[in-house]
Amino acid sequence: MEESLITIVMKSQEYFKQIRGKASRFGMDNCGFPFIGGFIVLLFVAAIFLAGGWASVAEATADAAYFALVIGVVLQLVCFGRNRLKNGVAP
Repeated sequence: MEESLITIVMKSQEYFKQIRGKASRFGMDNCGFPFIGGFIVLLFVAAIFLAGGWASVAEATADAAYFALVIGVVLQLVCFGRNRLKNGVAP
């Protein structure tokens, strides 16, 4: 029983190392992803505030969400251009 538990733990550690490597590569290629993901979360929170009757808080949260979206899109464009230059594709 102990051996099977140890092998499960070892296999899960290897699996999480693979996921961490893929996630870090994804983050390097998609610089704006955290801001775009934050936009989605903030907009959802703003909708909850609006449904709860807190319109002023919902408006402020939605404003922050749209700023996060703009930052995320600009960063995505920068990363896209950087990756094109790194791969040797002419603009």
